[in-house]
Amino acid sequence: MEDEEVMALAAVVGCEKGSWPMKYLGLPLGGNPNSTEFWNPVVEKVGKRLDGWKNAVLSKGGRLTMIQSVLSSIPIYFMSLFKLPNGVAVLLEKMMRQFLWDREVRGKEKNLVDWKLVCTPKECGGFGHRKFVDKKQGSIG
Repeated sequence: MEDEEVMALAAVVGCEKGSWPMKYLGLPLGGNPNSTEFWNPVVEKVGKRLDGWKNAVLSKGGRLTMIQSVLSSIPIYFMSLFKLPNGVAVLLEKMMRQFLWDREVRGKEKNLVDWKLVCTPKECGGFGHRKFVDKKQGSIG
C-alpha cells in the first residue's frame, strides 16, 4: 500500500499513521524482548527510584521494605507479557543488593547477611524477598 493511501485511510478512520517499534499501553511493541536494550526503560525506572532514595536516611529494614514493595513491582507489568532475560534479572538484583547494603556510599565492606538469606522465604528463616529469576518462572502463563 502506498504512503498516500495509508494517510487517506488514516484520515477517514480518524487515526494517525504509526511506525514500528511503538508503545501500546506503556509496553513496547515490535522490539526484541530477549535483548537487554528492550528492558532499558525498566532498568532506568528502577535506577531513577534508587537515585531518589539514596540520600534518604533509611534503616536496612526500611531499605528492604522499599525493595520488596516498590522496586520488585516495577518490572512486573513487562514480565506479564515478556520473559525477563537472565542478564536483566541479574542486573536488577545487583542494583537492589547495592541499595540494600548502601554500596555506593560505603564502598566494599562485608554484608550483614548473605543475599541468599534475604531471598530465602520467611518460613525458612529468611527475609522473604523473591528473586526475579524465581518470579519470571510464574509470570507468563
